[in-house]
Amino acid sequence: ASEFAEILPTLFKPILDIVVFTRQLCLVLGWQGPAFMYGYFILTGILKSKLMPSLSRLVSKHSELEGHYRTAHNRLITHAEEIAFYDGTQRERQLIEHGLYHIEDHSVGLCYLRFIVGVLDQLIVKYWASIAGYVTVSMPFILKSPHAANLTTAEITRDYVFTSLYIGALGSAIGDLVLVGNKLSDLAGYTHRIFQLVYTIRGLSSSGNKP
Repeated sequence: ASEFAEILPTLFKPILDIVVFTRQLCLVLGWQGPAFMYGYFILTGILKSKLMPSLSRLVSKHSELEGHYRTAHNRLITHAEEIAFYDGTQRERQLIEHGLYHIEDHSVGLCYLRFIVGVLDQLIVKYWASIAGYVTVSMPFILKSPHAANLTTAEITRDYVFTSLYIGALGSAIGDLVLVGNKLSDLAGYTHRIFQLVYTIRGLSSSGNKP
């Protein structure tokens, strides 16, 4: 709940910036400019979702492994006398170390994946988006639109400066939304575990004493 409360206020400013700067770009470049930029972000988002595994599923798996590890510790504490009496120390140690190994292995993979996702987000939002932005700025001149043909050199320079600022601010706002989306993906992994718990409890309650 606290993480969701921290994420929710950060959504409003990027959304407002996107609306404002999209309107300003439409006034200068027409609807084709923002459409090209949004097409770029949608295409890269689809490619990223196809190439990269789901972070929410991996976070849910990490939470599941931690749950199994805590269960093994609680079982050892609860049944310590029985384990010592039946000489099950080595077996319990193997189970706990096996669980710790799985957590460590999964954590390393998850950290590596987050690093790759962070690098891709920076490339998509900053560097490649800058290239797409310059293409968007030059579109009226490449397509030889009537509006660009009737402009003077001073007016072209003015529109270029303002358009560059608008596109930079739009890319920054979309980058903020991408970061919020990554946080929501992590949060979705934890909520999925809670959903599984609630679903299991409801199933046990509805079945009663049935096997």
